[in-house]
Amino acid sequence: MKKTISALLMVSILGYVIGNLVVATSSGSAPAGCWRMYKHDVDDKEWNNGEWYWAGVRGYVRICDGKATIETNTVEHVAAVSINKGTHIIMGPYTDQTPVIAYTRFEYQRVNGETGWANAVIYATPAPTPVNTGENP
Repeated sequence: MKKTISALLMVSILGYVIGNLVVATSSGSAPAGCWRMYKHDVDDKEWNNGEWYWAGVRGYVRICDGKATIETNTVEHVAAVSINKGTHIIMGPYTDQTPVIAYTRFEYQRVNGETGWANAVIYATPAPTPVNTGENP
């Protein structure tokens, strides 16, 4: 009887150890999968007389196994000023999109002669994998 109980106990312990080892190695080596997230950035300013500028960039970032890249075919750029109030673009707009960064940039001049730069940028940075909470968004 003691041999049977000892054998069952050893089989149980061995099964427990092997089961935990299988779960640990499978969760560590299994790919996390891919998902997308929308990113955008805006740089805008409006003065009290209706003068304004607007620089914007938006697009999707793809995250696969913790590595993020910008989907360059989804990037959109916006560069606009209130021409009717005398604001105009001096230089640019400069736009670029790579798998790492996307930006819109231009230099503007106001009717009073003041100049400045409008900058909007998004980066492909790793982001945490979304957790399914079971709730509907």
